[in-house]
Amino acid sequence: MNLVMLAIGVALGAFLAGGAATFGLALRGSVLLAAIAVVLIGGGANALNDVFDVEADRVNRPGRPLASGMLSRPVAVGVWLVASGIGLAISAGLSAEHFMVAAVAVAAMFVYNYRLKRVAVAGNVIVSALVATTIIFGALLGREPGRGVVAAVFAFLVTLGREIIKDAEDVLGDDATGARTLPLLIGVRRSVIIACAIAVVVVSLTPVPFLMLGYSSLYLSIVLVADAFLLGAVWWALTLENVGIARASAWLKWAMLAGMAALAGSEALE
Repeated sequence: MNLVMLAIGVALGAFLAGGAATFGLALRGSVLLAAIAVVLIGGGANALNDVFDVEADRVNRPGRPLASGMLSRPVAVGVWLVASGIGLAISAGLSAEHFMVAAVAVAAMFVYNYRLKRVAVAGNVIVSALVATTIIFGALLGREPGRGVVAAVFAFLVTLGREIIKDAEDVLGDDATGARTLPLLIGVRRSVIIACAIAVVVVSLTPVPFLMLGYSSLYLSIVLVADAFLLGAVWWALTLENVGIARASAWLKWAMLAGMAALAGSEALE
């Protein structure tokens, strides 16, 4: 599901930057290649994440391939190298800008997994920035890449809240491996409150594109669905129960998809 969302982010960025009229046959091939590159790089990063996270996964997610013993670390490292290499090659074929963005993403994900994953806030910010970057990656295919910025900002904020929620969900395994995530430093309750505050800020910002940037009424209608998911995530998270926190993470993912649909709907009417 996460990799599908990355591909959707690329397509959204290209659609916003190229417009409905130019998002045709000439652009679709490039969009597909860009989406494949992002999915390969993201999938490789997931494999690398399992390599560095295997001990925590044995507590938090014992069904993961490495934690369960289905795959070995050398195989996972090989998957990362091959997938990242192909993703970089495809990116280079798109443009120099795409290659630079992809290379930075691969390097950032390595640093994240190797050093910053268990560092409070820093790891959360890196992952959120990389998710937002997928929209810019797609927008670079269009004539007006700047039109992807609003979507990227929303993606960054929602992902940041979700990453903090996921850290709260994984607190037992992270604690067992000596991680220094935000919930372990300031407590689960305070971390959840911070994540909920981010979600509320996003809800308060969603009318801005309609009120100040000329987005359509269709955007406003669909974004209300995203707001409902965001507020629902807040409600679930504030239960401070494991089931509620897990549901909050899922609701934030649906909020992201609804927000993408709202932005695409607005562009389609222009």
